[in-house]
Amino acid sequence: MLARLHLGVVLLVLGACNFHSGATQSDAGPPAQIPNVDFETATSGADEKSGTVMIPIVLSVASESALDVTYSVTGGTATPGSDFTVSSSLVTFGPGETTKSIPVTITDDTDEQEPNETIELGIVRASGGAHLGTTTTHTITISNHILPRVQFDILTSTNPEPTQTMVMLTLDKPAESAGTVAIALSGSATPVVDYAITNNQLVNIPQGSMGLMVPIGEVNDALNEDDETAILMLKNPSPGLLVGTKNIHTHTIANDDPAPTIGFAAPVTRTVDEGVGTTTLTVALGAPSGKTITVTYVETTKGHIKEEKAKQEHLCPGCQTKIETQGVGKAAKDEVVHVCNKCGSKDVMCCVLKKGSGPTKGMEEKK
Repeated sequence: MLARLHLGVVLLVLGACNFHSGATQSDAGPPAQIPNVDFETATSGADEKSGTVMIPIVLSVASESALDVTYSVTGGTATPGSDFTVSSSLVTFGPGETTKSIPVTITDDTDEQEPNETIELGIVRASGGAHLGTTTTHTITISNHILPRVQFDILTSTNPEPTQTMVMLTLDKPAESAGTVAIALSGSATPVVDYAITNNQLVNIPQGSMGLMVPIGEVNDALNEDDETAILMLKNPSPGLLVGTKNIHTHTIANDDPAPTIGFAAPVTRTVDEGVGTTTLTVALGAPSGKTITVTYVETTKGHIKEEKAKQEHLCPGCQTKIETQGVGKAAKDEVVHVCNKCGSKDVMCCVLKKGSGPTKGMEEKK
C-alpha cells in the first residue's frame, strides 16, 4: 500500500549546530591563564578644567576570581592635595573583568603662569597570582593653559548599508600641533565585516584643525539581517589634545535587504511505500539570511490520502452482541465479520452498516 505525503509549510530552524565532542563534565579543562596587570597607556594629558580624569588599569586576560591591584603616587612635580587628589590606592577586578580606572581629580587654580606639572602613578602589587606587566607607571601632564578638546559633532546617526556615512569630529579651538585620537569600538556590528573602521584606529588631527570627517565605511552585503550598531568612543588623545564630553557616537546600520523566499526543494511531491520508515523533505531559502529562520509546518490532506476512521456500534440481531465497526469513513459502507454467539453457529454473519445509519435491521448469512 502506498501513501502520498502532502506537507504545507515545514518547521525548520536554520541556525548554528552544536556537536558534542565526547568530553564529559569530569574532563579537566585547560588551565586558567594568569593575567598581567598594566596601565593601558604610559602617558596622558589634562588641564585645570579637566576635573576628574580616569586612568585605566587593564588585565591581559580576565581572571576567574576577584583580584586586587594596589597603586600609589610615586612621583611627579605636581603637589598632592593642592594640585590634584587621588582618593584611593586600590582597585578590585571582579571575575571576568579586564578594565578598571583610577580617578584623579585636578585642582583648578587658574594660574597659567606656572609651568606644566606632572603626576606619576605606579602599580605596586596585585593579588590572586597576577603578574605585573611592562607598563606599570603612568604619567599625567597637567598643562598650564587650556587645551583644545576633540569630540563628536553629534551623538547618533542612522543610514542603510549602501550609504557611506561620515561622522564629524570637532575641536573647540585650533589644534596647537599635529596629534591623534584613538577610536575604540563596540556594538552589535562587527568591525571590518560590517564596517571598515578597526578597533583603536588612530585619527590624525592636523595642526590648526578645527574639525575633520571620519568615514565609517559600511559594507553593503546581501544578507537580510537585523539593524546593527557601531559604537565609536574617542580615547587616548596625544599630548596637546583632550577628549571632550561628547566622546561617544552610536551609528545604526539599517538593513536594506529583503527577507529570502522559502519553499520545498524539488521534488515537491513524492510517493513512498508505507514501510519506508522515515522520509526527509528539504526546505530551502532563496538566498542566504543573516537571521535564524523559523518556519511552521502543518500536515494537509488531499482526496482519500488521510481519512478519519469512523467508529460505530450496533447490536447483532441474532445474539444482541455489541459490534463495533471500524472502516474507512469516506467509503459507502462499513463491513465487519461477526460470528453469532447466541446459537453457537460457525456460520459467518456479515453485518452491513451504512455510515451513520445506526443498528442494522437484518443480517445476511454467508454459507
